[in-house]
Amino acid sequence: MAIQWRNSLGSAVAGALIVSAGISHVRAESSAQPGAGWRISQLAGASEGTTGARWAAISGSGDVVALTHDGDLEPGAPANPGGRPNAFRLPNGGAWRQLSDTRAAPGGAAELDHTTIDATGDAVAFRSRADLVGANADRSAEVFTWREAGGLAQHSRASGASAEAPVIGRDGRWLAFWHSGDL
Repeated sequence: MAIQWRNSLGSAVAGALIVSAGISHVRAESSAQPGAGWRISQLAGASEGTTGARWAAISGSGDVVALTHDGDLEPGAPANPGGRPNAFRLPNGGAWRQLSDTRAAPGGAAELDHTTIDATGDAVAFRSRADLVGANADRSAEVFTWREAGGLAQHSRASGASAEAPVIGRDGRWLAFWHSGDL
């Protein structure tokens, strides 16, 4: 099945797009010829996890996808037998990489969502209640980033308050989010 995306002028649109259809989460990729159509391919099997992919984001270049998933997408990564949400990254033609590990978080504190990615796919931001780097003992919702050159970091800290809706800048240097605490 080929899907042709067109802009308001009727011209074919090149690039990449995330499409979600029920439990199947798929990636539409542009074909080798710009304007020749789109190919739909599945990102993760429907049997992976219990709720599947959430909060999918795609880099500006269209080469990298980041999302939240509760399955074991990366072979050999920290096991996720509890079906906890974690952040993952998938470069075009590459393999899944797990960016977080929420295994140690108690029940409701495993929440991880609002995944966002920079233009090149080298930086991913998300919100989590887990204590991912040892600085969120009260399990409040805080903002974290993962960078290709630097790993995981926490960017907000306010006991008893919560962060919401992180957005990472196109160049990966800036991070914006709302927080109910006094930072």
